[in-house]
Amino acid sequence: MGVHSSRSYSYLYPVERFTHDGQEYLMSLWQKEKDCVELYLCNTATGVAQKELFSLFNPVGIQLLPSHDAYSFIDNGRVRIKEFIKRSPQSLEFDKPIFNISLVHWIDDTMAYCHAQEGHRFGIYMFDRNGSVQRLLYDASADYLFPSKIGDMLHYIRRTQVNDSMHYEVGVVPFPDKVLCDERVLYNLEDQQLILSAGTLPIAFLRMESAQQGFVLVHQNEFDPEVDRTIQFHYYALERRSNGWHARQLFSFCVPSCLLDHTNQNRLYENVLPLLPYHHGANIYYGSMSSDTASENMQLYCFNMKNQTIRWCPIAGSRPPLLFSPRACGRGIACGGSIASNVHDFVPSVYVKDDFVMFNFAWLRR
Repeated sequence: MGVHSSRSYSYLYPVERFTHDGQEYLMSLWQKEKDCVELYLCNTATGVAQKELFSLFNPVGIQLLPSHDAYSFIDNGRVRIKEFIKRSPQSLEFDKPIFNISLVHWIDDTMAYCHAQEGHRFGIYMFDRNGSVQRLLYDASADYLFPSKIGDMLHYIRRTQVNDSMHYEVGVVPFPDKVLCDERVLYNLEDQQLILSAGTLPIAFLRMESAQQGFVLVHQNEFDPEVDRTIQFHYYALERRSNGWHARQLFSFCVPSCLLDHTNQNRLYENVLPLLPYHHGANIYYGSMSSDTASENMQLYCFNMKNQTIRWCPIAGSRPPLLFSPRACGRGIACGGSIASNVHDFVPSVYVKDDFVMFNFAWLRR
């Protein structure tokens, strides 16, 4: 039975790993319904899971702060910070009218940066836990997206409209060492160094690994869920060579379009975030539908950067149609996906009895 059937799926997947008092945990999202997602802490040794947030929150984009004493998330468009020792999260009240906030990247426990919308355009902003916001990149004629800080440099994607097409470039500016606390934009166009043009190829989720290498996701501009049963993505490496920057495709992957269709009962509440490729050492793990079958199931694959090869990663006991969001921890690679509630023979699965909850992820052993 495919995911485009009338059956409604729920999902369980890990998002962050951390340790506390010698115990290892996976911060995990359990999406029970289309618009209901809950955060749990799962002990990787026992599988026992405890609810971390009240059910009134629907967290998206969970990010651990550098100290691992707290984490941030976005809930109904607001950035919130939750310390593990406290019962309730803190809501940030920004002093500038920004919204549609993307993933938050923490520099330390007090300062972070992100892209967000202000007016009709997206810009890149830095803010602190008091809500003080500094515009880093903003222009009435362009969008600045998916910032990635490496050392003292900030890379980003710049999107502009040329005639009837959107054009994409990768740029870089120095990262400021402090907030200016005024209304002006820190970097204007003349301050920016545009290092790579992708033309009309839509790129997103820039991830810089070093000053010489980064990665981007290439996606479709749009899709029709009534026609397109699958959506294809391409993952590119950005490499700095002696003659400049170059883009090189590493692999492609396909996902059922229903996961990203906001009207579908099987959509992912976090949208594409759980489907992004996951880096661990020289390996990049990702879930994808198989290219040589008509099956709508998603399986786990691994691209190795050293030998430039792709391998399928079989997981014992895995039966649910969809596997995605792999995360490394002590036991190996934990993988989430669609779940079978109270059917512990298949993975991933959830077992619930009264107030006792146990998660069983799909595990790829090292």
